[in-house]
Amino acid sequence: ALGSWSGVSGKTQLEEPVMQTFDASTDLDLINKVYSGEASDADIAKLVPLVVAQAQGGDKVSDDILDRAAHHLARIAAAALESLGELPVHLSGGVFGAPTMQERFERALAEAGHAVAVRAGVPDQREGIFLIAREGLA
Repeated sequence: ALGSWSGVSGKTQLEEPVMQTFDASTDLDLINKVYSGEASDADIAKLVPLVVAQAQGGDKVSDDILDRAAHHLARIAAAALESLGELPVHLSGGVFGAPTMQERFERALAEAGHAVAVRAGVPDQREGIFLIAREGLA
């Protein structure tokens, strides 16, 4: 929304819902609420469904936000894979409940050179321990 107001990004349908979510009346009011800590991480997480809904409605800025989020998360996973080896990646967290996020993440991870299994949900911890031990024995 701030990028849209400043002309940095294209127009977006996110402006009004974001302002309502944070009960902000101006862009400076929104900035103050977010950076002062008045807006919690949970408040910011409430934006995910808004962004998803706007992306599904064809809002290009929202679609780009989801792609950037997927690429950011894929970079984190890629760093772990480069350290641990090509193990399966298990998705966890609310953002992966959004339609298309797993697909976006898998595509970003493949672009980073990692063609590993990507699974939704938290695995049984024993599976991860077994895979790491097996790799250590090989």
